[in-house]
Amino acid sequence: MARYFLVFVTILALFLFIMNFVNIEEVGKGMAALLVSIILPLLVVAWMIEY
Repeated sequence: MARYFLVFVTILALFLFIMNFVNIEEVGKGMAALLVSIILPLLVVAWMIEY
């Protein structure tokens, strides 16, 4: 169950990351900084713990 949740969150984060570059004016640079500095490293750690 945790693995499916982790896959869902990873896909969601990647989708937001890609959409941020497509619509950089609408989403804002703060969201990009939040994704790069907090969410993506936490996802990497979560994947390392999972496997």
